[in-house]
Amino acid sequence: MNAISVLSNKENAVAQPARPMGWLESILVVLIPTVGMIFSHYVAYPSLKNTGLAPFESYVYATVPVLALMLLAALVAYRREGNPWTREAFIQRFRLGRMNRRMWLWTAAAIVAYLAIGQVVNVILMQFYHAFDYTPYNFAFGAPVPLLALVMLVFNIFGEEFWWRGIILPRQERYFGRWAWLVNGTLWAFFHLYKWWGLPGLLIVCQIIPFLSQRLKNNWPALLMHFLLNGLGMLIAVVIALIK
Repeated sequence: MNAISVLSNKENAVAQPARPMGWLESILVVLIPTVGMIFSHYVAYPSLKNTGLAPFESYVYATVPVLALMLLAALVAYRREGNPWTREAFIQRFRLGRMNRRMWLWTAAAIVAYLAIGQVVNVILMQFYHAFDYTPYNFAFGAPVPLLALVMLVFNIFGEEFWWRGIILPRQERYFGRWAWLVNGTLWAFFHLYKWWGLPGLLIVCQIIPFLSQRLKNNWPALLMHFLLNGLGMLIAVVIALIK
């Protein structure tokens, strides 16, 4: 085989099929980052604030390492599956193919559904907590630092989506079949256990993104939704901070 043939084969290499992921492994892959997020919010974050660091900076320095490790874990898992570092294989394995009109319509409908359901669930939960005279904890961050906000947004979106939908969901599909999205969404909701008071609502709304990813076999809708739902508010806060 000559050098040209070897180069051609490397460029045309495709991603390896994902191995099945059952209950035990699914629980383990959610347990580790969940513990990390609890530690970052209740140990690292207040400790950094006590050193005199601004609240927003403390939060970023406390949480970004966990999200960055999730992104790194996704890339390591991709490579350990035997996938080559080629554009074609990466797009195929992480389901980053081109969006068509049908996918855009599904994404728009999912965003509307998420916002509507989320609002209803939030109102119900707040009424419930009010009845028991309980006020959910609020992580007050203050004015965001633009560069740090961008760093956090990137790791938040790509760390979570490359891990939960890029690596884990396709493997769960091979074990749980058509119900993989439900398993993925439920475990993803428990990843947010650090804000346990919102868990009842998260168990509902966290099903929307994995359902969309599994149905469309494309993760761009998940990335776009995650950006709009998590990032838009932060970007608005950054703009307001810059104007002031």
